[in-house]
Amino acid sequence: MRVSDIQSLQWGKIQDGRIHFQQKKTREQEYLPLPDQASLLMGDVGQPNELVFKLPSLSSVERQLRIIADKQEYGNTSLFIALATRLLRCF
Repeated sequence: MRVSDIQSLQWGKIQDGRIHFQQKKTREQEYLPLPDQASLLMGDVGQPNELVFKLPSLSSVERQLRIIADKQEYGNTSLFIALATRLLRCF
């Protein structure tokens, strides 16, 4: 699944232990088994048209990356830690 597919995933698309979705880019119908780890992250089942994950938009992530990159004070590992910290604040 692409990030955009995960961002738009609704509870009604999860049935019989599988994720049913149409990829935005290819428009093809896909079926994926739902991993146990993903089930744990999802929490309680919501309404069929409710989003499974409340994620920041890609533009928000890109904006945070630019802010961090502009500071140029981070190595690669520190950059990812700083980004993760900033993204967690969005929730």
